[in-house]
Amino acid sequence: MKGGILTMNVLVMAKYSASKSGNFIASLIELGLHLRKLGHQTYFLFPSANATKCEWLSWLSENGFEVTLFDDKRSSDTILLDLQAYIKERKIQLIHCHFGFCLKELSLNLHKLDGVKLLVHDHMDYSPDKNIPLQHAKQWLLSLLYRIRGIGVVSVME
Repeated sequence: MKGGILTMNVLVMAKYSASKSGNFIASLIELGLHLRKLGHQTYFLFPSANATKCEWLSWLSENGFEVTLFDDKRSSDTILLDLQAYIKERKIQLIHCHFGFCLKELSLNLHKLDGVKLLVHDHMDYSPDKNIPLQHAKQWLLSLLYRIRGIGVVSVME
């Protein structure tokens, strides 16, 4: 506790593999620095495929953040076990998930993560090349799942 305010360990997970940072990485750094100023600890988890091609990975480390590359190309059971260990070791209380990184494993198994809250940054992407009613139905089902599981959603459409 810092100054009467509860501190929190936050995990930011993103399936972001662009070699250039764009404004996304800059916004994550700003978020992490802001959370640090408030007394919170921020961790970052990205796909292990990023290891050699992403110039921006070092920027997060240079700003004092722990960055972990995670293999999301394994079975869901293995992914969940590794996430559980990671979350427990770092005492993560909130996961902020971007671009659906390990979202299936997290959303279906949130009850196994000992009180961890999940916040999904949903871009609500629709493709004009695909069946729009089917895409609407998928979004509706996801919304229902999130509501039932108590998963928070940040929509960039709002």
